[in-house]
Amino acid sequence: MSTADAETARSWLARAKVRQIDELTWVDDDLGSELSANDVALDYSSWVFDDDLEVGERFRVAFGLIDLLDEFWTTQEMHFPYCGSSREQPPPELWDGYRVRLEAPDVSEQITQSLWYTWFECIDTSEEAFVALLGQEVPLLDAGTVTDEGFLRRAGRVLRASGPVRWDVKLPTYSAASSIEALRPAVFRGLLRSYHDYFGDLEPGPALKILDGLDLPPDTEHLTELRTVLAAGHSSHVASPEAWAAAQRP
Repeated sequence: MSTADAETARSWLARAKVRQIDELTWVDDDLGSELSANDVALDYSSWVFDDDLEVGERFRVAFGLIDLLDEFWTTQEMHFPYCGSSREQPPPELWDGYRVRLEAPDVSEQITQSLWYTWFECIDTSEEAFVALLGQEVPLLDAGTVTDEGFLRRAGRVLRASGPVRWDVKLPTYSAASSIEALRPAVFRGLLRSYHDYFGDLEPGPALKILDGLDLPPDTEHLTELRTVLAAGHSSHVASPEAWAAAQRP
């Protein structure tokens, strides 16, 4: 959480005559009505993108609303301009805001869930979001000597949410991240979600090669099942649900 961005959002809401009166309650002074944090997110998040704000300020307010309210809807409003036939190009300030939060010791679930459910599941934004948040750093991962804790936190969080990202887009990143011991559990979770997610994507042969190179403890939950289905050539739980059930039998 960025305290500075949260206070920027609080000031922006105050200009709209919305203020917090206790931990759970806000009030709209113009309407005289009480609001929950979710009400504020639903009613005011879209205003950020209609307001005449400089782009940097816009994203300080938008991310500040997430920091302040911890509600998912703000992430949806943040995504809307960049999907569909009239989509815009996401600016660097958007990715900067995500990177800062993904590298922090504590991250809002709204941020990590929005990677998976919003940015990565949307065909219009999946590739660009993944590349911007991690894929462009394959050369750094390839070096295999990353020690920066913030980077490792961001990489792990992106990998775990990356199931819906197209396989050819994430394959180089998965392969490179596999060389870093601290990221191997996250690569495994990425592979597992790539198999199970309704929008997941993987190719069984290359995925099995990566899986076997992770050198995970043999009692890792679902490791045996995932290896079994990949070795049998299955690419998706959705396409072959019986394969996973069979792999779970003694």
